[in-house]
Amino acid sequence: MKINYLNPVHNRTRQKPKKNGWKAQAQNPQKEDANKTRGNEGDNQKQSINDEESRQSRSRFIQPVYLVIKTGRGIFENQLVKDGVTKRQCLEVALARSPKLYPDEERFWIDFRTERERLVDSKRFCKDCESLHMNPNEVADHIVFEGKGVVNSVLRDGLLLVMGDNIRMFNSALWKDKNGIFKKAEDPDAPAAEAKA
Repeated sequence: MKINYLNPVHNRTRQKPKKNGWKAQAQNPQKEDANKTRGNEGDNQKQSINDEESRQSRSRFIQPVYLVIKTGRGIFENQLVKDGVTKRQCLEVALARSPKLYPDEERFWIDFRTERERLVDSKRFCKDCESLHMNPNEVADHIVFEGKGVVNSVLRDGLLLVMGDNIRMFNSALWKDKNGIFKKAEDPDAPAAEAKA
């Protein structure tokens, strides 16, 4: 019989049977227990891998406000004039490009203000701004525009260490309360008190 070397059926090699075979393994209970524990270890490894993947997916979540800010930063980097007005316009363009994240503009500015308040609530941040004779709200606007990592670094390490001389450019507010959303509610008794005085 001639062997056709091009035919894959003839090219297979014969495998030798194992000495103990499968019957011998089934008769030895110690080996069965060892095989079961190995299987459980594999299940535990799979479970730990799944836990790590879920942790990674949670850590990758980016708040919608920072997605818009990231787009705005990309637009800002391509501009010739780099000032506060340009930053505000870049944020408005980025907001218009992402209507699914923020269908209304007010909601974005509310979230932006919330992130800004994280910085303004820090006593260390306010002291650093006062020592530089700068408005903490305006400086906080620009730092939020730089991204969440910079915000966290400023809170952890301090304003001067993180921003350095770049802080001199932060001289105008990015966020303005056009609609008066955050004005303090006036007391109905306040006008009467003014009339008496």
